[in-house]
Amino acid sequence: MASDNQPFSRRHNLSLEEPEVTVRYEAPRSLRYAIAALGRRGGLSEQALLDLFTQVLLVAPKGNWSPSYIEEEVNELLYDAPWQSVYDCAEALYLRLERLHDREWTDPPAHQFFQRELNAFFRREGIGWQMEDGHIEFRGPESLENDIADATHRLEETGRTTSAQELEESRKDLSRRPKPDVTGAIQHALAAVECLVRDLSGDPKATLGDLIKRNPNLFPKPLDEGIHKLWGFSSEFARHIREGRTPSSAEAVLVVGLASSVIAYLLERDGVD
Repeated sequence: MASDNQPFSRRHNLSLEEPEVTVRYEAPRSLRYAIAALGRRGGLSEQALLDLFTQVLLVAPKGNWSPSYIEEEVNELLYDAPWQSVYDCAEALYLRLERLHDREWTDPPAHQFFQRELNAFFRREGIGWQMEDGHIEFRGPESLENDIADATHRLEETGRTTSAQELEESRKDLSRRPKPDVTGAIQHALAAVECLVRDLSGDPKATLGDLIKRNPNLFPKPLDEGIHKLWGFSSEFARHIREGRTPSSAEAVLVVGLASSVIAYLLERDGVD
């Protein structure tokens, strides 16, 4: 069963510095092994893991074997699965452990242990995903994660729930598998900024581009020109899509990060004013 005993490196705060994100749209063999291993540490038997993964992957089990053969089959299922299906298996495993905890109390709960250890593995291996409440979501550089979290918190704290939802949708679009919805991420990120600026300026219908022109003191110069160009980029690459001009994942991440920073700035400025 799951145990709350932290490993030596964490107990003594000796963990290595987290590497940059280098893995996103793939599932390394080490991750495939780790998911099954964490399921075992969470208290699931080999037969339970086999039943779960065959149902998620829609692959028939080979037959009734001894525990050692079942373990081998479980590992092979994950090793052979398409990369996105590996993350599906991780989400299904979280739910299975959550149901297990409803019947068998553990400290910490098995599903929380699984999520904590899986996230630690993601960070250690430079994998650009994280699990939140059982869902695998996009994980960017720590600075980006902090910016998004800070902007979302500030929006919710000030009652701008629509802007907060738009910003959260941009993150969900980056999390889509097997390919991120880059145009959707850009659209929602700029919609979050636009919605906030409409509220701050008292103009509920104007576009962000018009709002910047009508409110020259909204941003300090020459930052206002940069924000206006950011709006132009969004319009060209996300709102008015043309053949052969699809933005890249890196560009979408950049826009979401910039939008988060702009939101934080506006709310800080509004609070000071």
